[in-house]
Amino acid sequence: MTSSFKIDDTITKTREFLIPQGPLKEFVAQNPLRGFLNLEFHDALRRAAATWGA
Repeated sequence: MTSSFKIDDTITKTREFLIPQGPLKEFVAQNPLRGFLNLEFHDALRRAAATWGA
């Protein structure tokens, strides 16, 4: 079975959408909304907007 998928073409086409970045030494994921997880979605949005002036 042959595939029409060509990785080189895909990389070339998507390159313009990616930011230039070297290899990551460390990665830290943070959820800035973690303090609002106990609230309903829309309540959390209102509280976050009031807290951060958004």
